[in-house]
Amino acid sequence: MYFAYRFSQDDLNMPANPLHSNENLLQMLKNNQGLSCVVEIKQASIILYSSMEFTQCERFLDKNAAKVFSASALSEHIKAAGALENAQGSSVSQQSHKQNQKKQSQLCIAKHGLNIVDLLQALHALDLSDVLIEFALNPYASHFALTAIDLTMPANVKVEKAKIQEACAKHRLDIYQKRDLHLSDAGLLVMDMDSTVIAMECIDEIAGLAGVKDKVSQVTEAAMRGDIPFTQSLHERVACLEGIDAQQLYDIRKRLPFMPNFISVMKLLKAAGWRLAIASGGFTFFADFVKEVASLDYAMSNQLEIVNGKLTGKVLGEVVDANKKASILLELTQTLGLDRDKTIAMGDGANDLVMMQQAGHSLAYHAKRKVAEAADNAVYVGGFEGLIFTMRA
Repeated sequence: MYFAYRFSQDDLNMPANPLHSNENLLQMLKNNQGLSCVVEIKQASIILYSSMEFTQCERFLDKNAAKVFSASALSEHIKAAGALENAQGSSVSQQSHKQNQKKQSQLCIAKHGLNIVDLLQALHALDLSDVLIEFALNPYASHFALTAIDLTMPANVKVEKAKIQEACAKHRLDIYQKRDLHLSDAGLLVMDMDSTVIAMECIDEIAGLAGVKDKVSQVTEAAMRGDIPFTQSLHERVACLEGIDAQQLYDIRKRLPFMPNFISVMKLLKAAGWRLAIASGGFTFFADFVKEVASLDYAMSNQLEIVNGKLTGKVLGEVVDANKKASILLELTQTLGLDRDKTIAMGDGANDLVMMQQAGHSLAYHAKRKVAEAADNAVYVGGFEGLIFTMRA
C-alpha cells in the first residue's frame, strides 16, 4: 500500500525528520512495488505518496482517515489522470487531466547523500505548482558514489533555467534537464581540458616554475571570463614562460588531477561507441597525455616551442582559440558522418562558448557564470557523471 504525507516547508526543516536520511530515500525507492514514488507539489505544501511508512511523520488525512492507496489504485490514478485527489477530495480539472496524460522523464537531481528533504525542497524551489511528479533512481547512479533521481512529469511542464540555477545554489545539488539523447546513440563528445577534464590550469602551473604564477593566473582568469581575447592572452602568458626547462613539464604532467568520475564516464561512453575528443587552448604536452591515459580518440591543442630543451615563450602554428574549437567540433562531426543532435560540447570558459553553440547539446562544468547561463545544462556541485545524467535511459 501507499501512504500519503503532507509537508510544509517548516516540516521539512525539522532536524529530527526521518526524511533527512539518504538511506530512507534509497529504501523507499527499492520498496516501490514496481511503481515509481510520487510527489504532488501544491502552492503551500508538498504531498508525498510512498510505499514506505514513516512513523514519525503525520499522514495526510482525508475525512479523518489516513489516506492510503494500494499500488494498483495509485497506478490507476497515475495512468488515468496523472493527478490524485486533493485534501478536499475533489479531482483536478479536465484540462489538467489532458495535460497530464503524456509524460516523460524531464529532470535528474543528483547529490552525494541526497535525501527526501533535499528532493522535496528542490522541487518546491523550481516553482512547480499543482503538478504530479513520479521519481525513481537513475539507472546509471550505481556507477557513481552518489544518489541521482529521475523525475517524470507532464511533457508540457517547462522548468525555467533560472529556477534550476537558484535551486542548485540554494540546496547544493545538481539538477539536469534531460536532453533527447541516449547513451546508446554513439555520438561525439568534444571537451575542453584545463578546469574541465583536469582540475588545474596547466599554464598557471608552468608559470609557477618561473615564479610568475600569480601574474599569469590573473590573465588566465580574465580570459576565461571573456574580459580579454583568448589569443592575445595566450601569447601574453606564454611569453612569461621563456627559459623554463622543458623537462620540468613532466613534474606537472605526472600529477594532473582528473575531475571526479572523468575516467569512469569515458569508459562508459567508449563502451557505448562514442567518439571522444579534447579541443583545448592548453598544450599538446598535456592533452596528448590525457588522450592516452583516458583512451580518447582525438586531442587538439597548442604546441609550445622548445629550443635546446628550453621554452622559448612562443606557440607554434595556429592557436586553438574559441573559433578553432568550434571548427574542430564541426570537422569531426562531418568526418564521422554524425547529425548535429548527436554531438555534445563541454567546457568551463568563455572560449568554449562558440563550440558549445555549434554542438547539438552543451554542458558547462563548474563554469563561469556566463557559460553556465548559455549552456543547456551545468554541473555546479558534482563531477563528470553529470554528463550521463543529462541523457535519457
